[in-house]
Amino acid sequence: MTVTNQKSKPKSHSKQATILIALVILFGLGYAIKTAYSAFLTRSKVAEAFLLVHPIQNTLNEFAVKNAGYPLSVELENTSFGLPQPFEIQGTYISSVVAHKEVENSQVTIFAYINTQIIPDLEDGKDILLTNPYIKFLGTFDGKSTQWECSSNLAKRYLPNNCSGS
Repeated sequence: MTVTNQKSKPKSHSKQATILIALVILFGLGYAIKTAYSAFLTRSKVAEAFLLVHPIQNTLNEFAVKNAGYPLSVELENTSFGLPQPFEIQGTYISSVVAHKEVENSQVTIFAYINTQIIPDLEDGKDILLTNPYIKFLGTFDGKSTQWECSSNLAKRYLPNNCSGS
């Protein structure tokens, strides 16, 4: 009988260990799903920048076509392009949109700044919290239209595939 009892104890410990391992796996899986869903929600909120910027890109392209490019020796900003002031261009998740062209530069830049009051705790690619998260659209006029490149100081997980993150 003692042999039977000795065999029962290891089976009991084996069942407990199996249950414990299964619980750890379930909690890990739950955490992974929660993290992925959270990144998905943030990514969908950040996408508002692309909706706000698209008509501005069209306006800037029309400006470049009409003026045969962006003037090199002049600094331009929203009102120069016929756009509203930066804080007048905003959404739920985007606090402002700024169009800017520096002197001695033939490219134009659009910055869409994320509203950190609505989307807090955004990180860069090194998991460092950002105080001023933005998405940057750099436009270069090729003589026919403006070609746009997208980049950001946000972690790549928050951005669409056609936009590079930090």
